[in-house]
Formats: sequence, structure tokens, C-alpha cells
Amino acid sequence: MKDNHIHSTFSDGKASIDEMVEAAKALGYEEVVFAEHFNPFLAEINRKTGYKMHIFPEEIESYFLECEMAEQKHQIRVLKGFEVSWISHQSEETKEALARYMPSLDMILISAHHLELLKDFKRTNGTVEKQGYSMYLGGEVLKEMIRQYDGFTNVLEVYAEKLKEAMVHLNGFCQNTGVAHLVVFSNDPCYNQEAASPIIRDLLSDIKGNGFFLEVNFHYYRKGTSVETRPYLEDAVHFLRLGGSLAFASDAHSVEDLNVTTKHYPIFERLRK
Repeated sequence: MKDNHIHSTFSDGKASIDEMVEAAKALGYEEVVFAEHFNPFLAEINRKTGYKMHIFPEEIESYFLECEMAEQKHQIRVLKGFEVSWISHQSEETKEALARYMPSLDMILISAHHLELLKDFKRTNGTVEKQGYSMYLGGEVLKEMIRQYDGFTNVLEVYAEKLKEAMVHLNGFCQNTGVAHLVVFSNDPCYNQEAASPIIRDLLSDIKGNGFFLEVNFHYYRKGTSVETRPYLEDAVHFLRLGGSLAFASDAHSVEDLNVTTKHYPIFERLRK
């Protein structure tokens, strides 16, 4: 078995690299890929707010070293990757930072967790988010985005354009590049699968055209908050029919997550066949 997307305490995971690899080996995994959230701009925001999601620049060399040490200790393949959180106005800075680490990286995952607000937004807890600030999608934020962008379809089209932009910028950086948890907010009650389908199918063609793989992410499936993977299984099948490649992803943030997701691996294997 191979898990193409797990996290450690270097980003927003709850277990160390050694603990995750030890657990993966005990469960029968032969290979795991760490995909720590990467965006220097967002990392500095995390530092200021105290909520850590992205790896800090000064931790990256230690991250690489711990992956190598865990591989030697536990005798399974441990690959080093980044899940690149794409933000348009930080595209050049992100690419410059990423280029510095390419000699040590085995994989890049492209994700779009954030979109820009068109105007200030006051949360129910009283916090005001400013216009232009890139927001995590979901819940009341997604509802506000739908209102500001005048409809769900417009939000999804902007999301798709962000991923397409990222693919253009990052094509050629790493031979092993894929797109993560498509669509990041597909578990939200606001998500309209019928309206989304043509936009997603067009995006899948772009992913295939760029030569990137598509991960099948079991994050919400594992948590029991959704009966679907990201992307939906029917879209994953469509990608296979386009001639694309799929990768299994637990998106595990803890040892327990790995244990639960192991049970879903046969679903992925049947899908590929």
C-alpha cells in the first residue's frame, strides 16, 4: 500500500514524522508521502495568529532530515512533499521559495484552500475579515463567498481558475506533481454537484493535459462527515477514462487517521481496476 498524502506536526498534523511512519509500517504500508502545507506568506500569518497550518521556512531542512531518518529506521519508503497552498498575489514569491527546495523534494501537491474576499466580511463571532484577504473555504465563509461572487457557480469557476493558474506556474517544477482534494469544499451543504459537474470535468481535462496526477482524498470519507471522496468517485473514474493517473490519499493528520483509512484502500484499488 502507498499513501500519497499525510501530515505531521511540521504543518497541522498531530503526530511526529517518526510516529506516523512507525504506524504506517505496522499497518502494512510500503510507502508514504508527507505533504506538509507550504506557503511562506501564509506561514507568517500562522506565526502571528498562533494557529499553525503551514510549515515554517526555518523548519524545512529538519523536515527533510526527519523523513530520511524515519525511512532508514522503519525500512519503508518515506517521500518528502509539499502541499502548495496557491494564492495568486503570492505566485512569484511562492515559486521562488519552492525552487530553493526542489533538489530535496519528491512530490508537489497543488491545492486551493483560499479565495479572495471582494469586501470586508464580519463573522458571527464578531471577527472582521478584510477585503482581499485570502480565506479558507467552508461554512459561513463559503456562504459569504457565494453571496459576494453572486452564486455558487461563480465561486467554483474562480476556484477552478486558481487551480489552472497554479498548474501553469508549477508545471515543470517537479515530475511527480498532482492536484489535491478536488473540490476542497465539496462536503459543504452549499455544494451543488449538478452545477459543479461541467466545471469539474473541464478542470480534469486541464489536469490531464498538464501531465499531473489526481489524488483521491478520503479525508471526509474517513471522518464520517461525507459518503464521498474528493473528488467524487464518478469524477475519478472520468479522469481514468481520460488516461489520467490516480493516487490514494488519506490526508491523515494523526496515527488514528491512518488506521481508519486503511480500511478504505480496497475502494481505491477497485476504482483503479
